[in-house]
Amino acid sequence: MESETSTLIFDAMLDIYLMLQPDRRKIPVQIVGESKYLDMSGSMTGSFKLDGSVGRNTRAIITYSTKSPPNITVVSPTGRKYCSLYPEYYDDSELHQVQITVPALAEVGRWTYNIVNDHQVVSLVSFLVMSSARSDHVTPLQFSGALLVDNSSWPVTAVVTAEAVRDRQPVRDVRVTARVTRPAAEPVELQLFDNGIGADILAGDGIYSRYFTHFTTAGLYTASIEMVDDKGEAIAAGDINTDPSMVARTFTGSVRVEHPKFHSNSNQSMDECPPMRITDLRVLHTSQSEGLVVLSWTAPGDDADNDRASSYTLLMASDAESMVTRRDLPEIDPDFVVQGNLKSPKHFGEKEQVTLKLKTAPDEKRSFVFSVFAVDEGNNKGEISNLVTVGLGFVPDISTPEYLAEVTKHDPDTSTDSSQKNLAIAVVVGISAGLLAVTIVTTFCIHFVGEMKRKSLENKLFHSGTNSVV
Repeated sequence: MESETSTLIFDAMLDIYLMLQPDRRKIPVQIVGESKYLDMSGSMTGSFKLDGSVGRNTRAIITYSTKSPPNITVVSPTGRKYCSLYPEYYDDSELHQVQITVPALAEVGRWTYNIVNDHQVVSLVSFLVMSSARSDHVTPLQFSGALLVDNSSWPVTAVVTAEAVRDRQPVRDVRVTARVTRPAAEPVELQLFDNGIGADILAGDGIYSRYFTHFTTAGLYTASIEMVDDKGEAIAAGDINTDPSMVARTFTGSVRVEHPKFHSNSNQSMDECPPMRITDLRVLHTSQSEGLVVLSWTAPGDDADNDRASSYTLLMASDAESMVTRRDLPEIDPDFVVQGNLKSPKHFGEKEQVTLKLKTAPDEKRSFVFSVFAVDEGNNKGEISNLVTVGLGFVPDISTPEYLAEVTKHDPDTSTDSSQKNLAIAVVVGISAGLLAVTIVTTFCIHFVGEMKRKSLENKLFHSGTNSVV
């Protein structure tokens, strides 16, 4: 059940305000959003960091449940204190809210805050910080999210997405986490990815996605999304010790989930959600002479893209039509798998790799089509993956850079053997070049000596003939 300390109501109000703003440069960015029950003499401490893109209209908003506010202190990077002794502090006793407004442009760097409950009763305290773009020429980070639910299918599935953009460019390689609140159950946290796998359509586009399948019953589902980066590029918040460099939060809104089966007497805990479809099956290596084929894909998970599946079913056919139209799917002979384990899938997002040794003659030309799908512990089967084709003998053998990197990493002797081979080749080439040079020099010397002897003989004959005439 969602805790009373949640700031989702404020987040929702803020997002409505943001949508009404025509100028994105003036939209405030939520930097900190924290709420906590404070016992007598209990405290809430933390920090946040402002970079050069924000600093205008910076304000801290503190709400409290007691008759009077707690003891609040906010300190700038240079040590300037903001508290009840200074004019930047304003207490609205009717709203039970304190606002601390930073004049002009806020200092760039790390700020700290300390809130102490000096009352004799427990107090619910919320602390939020917002700041707008420092100048009209700089657009701060824009972060938005959505919770997309398909109520027409069973089991009900949803996709949580978040988009991070700065100066119209996608923000990549950040950690994005969603917290989904559910009716009559604890919230669920999951990490979103921008890897082009599963719910994410395109890698590196700044849109982070993940499937959500942890539905409990009909009702409202809400997600708040947080982005954290360790590169020191934009905005930071959080504990001083962890020192993350950027934090941005957004609110997706509430979505009502409704399906007749939620109201039936069926077992809600029954596993009915299959693993997601594998979309990146690829061929890493082939060898016609050995009949080897190395395949790779990304582990899909159990329920859609959560946890891990129970097994894989690898399919093989001679043509794509058979793979698509046949009801008795052509499963591969387990004896063909010489490396890798189809019975022990990895967790979602990890790389899977299997090596097949097919029963073909060394010079035989054969074509094969492969596909794969995952099966979970409830025997729910995912859809078959994309198809890949292998033509042994029809096309040259392949070894992708990904495969060669794996071989080098797992077999250091390979690089040593390669170096030794390269050294041997260099020695042979060097010896050959030396012999060739010696041969050329020797030939030149023989030719030169012979030419000298021939000219010397001609001179002798010439002089001899002249003397006889005289």
